[in-house]
Amino acid sequence: MMEFRMLVGEELADAIFDDVPQDLFIGVAVDAENSNVVLKRASFEHVVVPFSWFEPRGGCSPDFLDPEITDSGLTIRLGAYEAAGDAVLYDFDPAARERMTKNESAAAFLASL
Repeated sequence: MMEFRMLVGEELADAIFDDVPQDLFIGVAVDAENSNVVLKRASFEHVVVPFSWFEPRGGCSPDFLDPEITDSGLTIRLGAYEAAGDAVLYDFDPAARERMTKNESAAAFLASL
């Protein structure tokens, strides 16, 4: 049985009541049997990410035995390895990718004024 490691206290409440809770994570569990990381969003939906997505970078490899959500739901930590929640959502949630793309386009337009 997977056990979720959750944000606590004020960080948990802030994520749940955020304007865009679907873009924040409040819990993480490791499904070693299927080689997946299961992320619980502040909107209570799940995102399943295969171990292979977490590629070693800069000499740092993910430690799937030490998962945690940090930075008020913005970051997935696996030992010393960290991954941005936005990067996960961009790759695994088409609606989040669309929101991010619209925000980037709007920012570029405003910068051109």
